[in-house]
Amino acid sequence: MKKNVFVLVLLGLVCMSVMNHSGYAQASSAKPIDLKFAYWPPPVSTPPKMVFEPWAKKVEQQTNGRVKITFYGGEALGKAPDHYDLALRGTADISWIDPNFTPGVFPLVEAIALPMEFPSSDVASAVFWELMEKYMMNTSFKKVKVLFVHTTGLFQLFSRKKPVRTLEDLKGMKLAATSPTLSKIIKAMGGVPVFMPEPDIYTSLERGLLDGRWQEWEGAWVFKMPEVTKYRTANVNLATNTCVAIMNLDAWNKLPKDIQKIFDETTGLALSRFAGATFDRQCEKHLEIIKDYDKKAGKAEIYYLPHNERARWVQAVSGVAGEWAAEKEAKGLPAKAVVKDLREAVKKYSK
Repeated sequence: MKKNVFVLVLLGLVCMSVMNHSGYAQASSAKPIDLKFAYWPPPVSTPPKMVFEPWAKKVEQQTNGRVKITFYGGEALGKAPDHYDLALRGTADISWIDPNFTPGVFPLVEAIALPMEFPSSDVASAVFWELMEKYMMNTSFKKVKVLFVHTTGLFQLFSRKKPVRTLEDLKGMKLAATSPTLSKIIKAMGGVPVFMPEPDIYTSLERGLLDGRWQEWEGAWVFKMPEVTKYRTANVNLATNTCVAIMNLDAWNKLPKDIQKIFDETTGLALSRFAGATFDRQCEKHLEIIKDYDKKAGKAEIYYLPHNERARWVQAVSGVAGEWAAEKEAKGLPAKAVVKDLREAVKKYSK
């Protein structure tokens, strides 16, 4: 009898050991949470190579492999203007959008494109995050989880056939506009804005449908602007583009709390500023690359706008901010407060 009891106990212990081992094996072999991250620029460009991929690697490391982020770049999941809907519908778990590609949906983001406001992308990105938290996260962006924001570098002018050295040279030029605010700026300077998403601009310049465009040095090289333009006007620092990394709300809510905490700790203001500073460095680098390209191609040297002429350009666009604020205030938006906070934040982060 005692022998039988001993055997039964022994068998029970063996079974428990097998079950525990099986449970451990199952837990250790559990599949990671696979998140799809969609973006529209080429995979070789600055945002994916120097911001998205390093961040994803950090998340995978800090979650001990429980999260895996898979990238779909170059419009693999949809055209550039569709990337907000990709995240909204859950086609992508995370997407990187230019809010200006969906005019009217994110009206206060347009403040970041106001002319001659920022000294650098680093500062602009910090200001953008602060305004996002205060004015936009719980209003126009409430249907998604905002991970981080940033701007591109500051815009210089790329013209197709004629050099631009004075304000008068801009009169009547058809210039690409990638945001509603940039359209207003181009009009204020005497140009003709032609609104279109980034991927369409190269072909339009090539075919002569545009006379030029505003863009930062890094983006100009990535999107091959030196191939389809002949002249560059620098020392303008006209404006910048806005970029927002967003996450589908269902995908966000399904994440375990500890993983959500890791996401919050690795994004926000810190990643926004990192992305902005990265664009500043990349613009410096690509300015030199473009200079070298132009020299080898026999194109004119870059023209640097003298300070007295630049002051005329600043004066020409000085009314854009006030007009923009009045237009948004008429629609019930706190645009005057946004402009005031923007300028105060520029001073704060410029220190």
